[in-house]
Amino acid sequence: MKDLNFLWISLTFLFINSTHAIEPLKPLHTEFPPKIDGILDDPVWQKAPSESGFKIYYPDYGGEMTESTKVWYAYDRENLYFAFMCYDSEPDKIKTSIIARDKIRPDDWICINLDTFNDQQSLYAFYVNPMGIQMDSRAIGENEDMDADFVWYSEGKINESGYAIELKIPFKSIRFSSQEPVEMGIIFERYISRKSEAGTYPPLDPKWGHNFNTQMRTLIYENVKHYQLLEILPAVTHSQNSAIDQGKLKSQGGEGEFSLTGKYGITSHLIFDGTYNPDFSQVESDAGQVDFNQRYALFSHRKKSQYFFL
Repeated sequence: MKDLNFLWISLTFLFINSTHAIEPLKPLHTEFPPKIDGILDDPVWQKAPSESGFKIYYPDYGGEMTESTKVWYAYDRENLYFAFMCYDSEPDKIKTSIIARDKIRPDDWICINLDTFNDQQSLYAFYVNPMGIQMDSRAIGENEDMDADFVWYSEGKINESGYAIELKIPFKSIRFSSQEPVEMGIIFERYISRKSEAGTYPPLDPKWGHNFNTQMRTLIYENVKHYQLLEILPAVTHSQNSAIDQGKLKSQGGEGEFSLTGKYGITSHLIFDGTYNPDFSQVESDAGQVDFNQRYALFSHRKKSQYFFL
């Protein structure tokens, strides 16, 4: 009987711990959004919940990061807000640069990995270096699109304690569930360049490797504004033909073309893309090859610029 009681107590303890481990994060809903300037003096950050305890996942699993990190999170009906304080014992050695967007990989940076459907199938990644320069990507399954440039806002500043970063991500810039409340998965990430050290909160479990989607904490957002996706991109091209006649350049007329590209969100999971009269002038053709006495059919590698949809 004692053994059974001990087993029951043990199982109850494990259940309580498991329940606590998956408890969702609840961001602060605010009517007074922060100013995105890289200075963490806004009242919202005094009230918002915060997380710390980042653990290393590269180069080794499980240890505490050598520099501490703290992150706050809040939202209003139209935007997500995040703030990072990345402490550094040697702030003069923080690696950063003022560089083109999407080129910050060698720098120190933080990243918000956001599974907006909380379905472990896809995620958005929003990177920011200490100067506030952005890099972003969209991953679906094993495929990551680094060419995705979403509309969001960030600012960073180096200070005597390390560096601080603030971000604003509009709900209309991302796709998410139409259900209420909205649930999203999240992993906060930091990289320290000079130490080649990367860590996350929540910590990654070695048995799952670097699979972020299966190890996220859940965020709960209530009373957010849902948007109907509608994008229309018109374009006009014009060509002019000229020829030299008796030493003079004479126009032989020209012609114009109109094209239209559109995107419409039928549901949060289904998007219709359409193009009228697409301009193929920018599509790179395949290099010429001689098809003579070839044992196998010629194969042309696809070029990225060849991808289009009708």
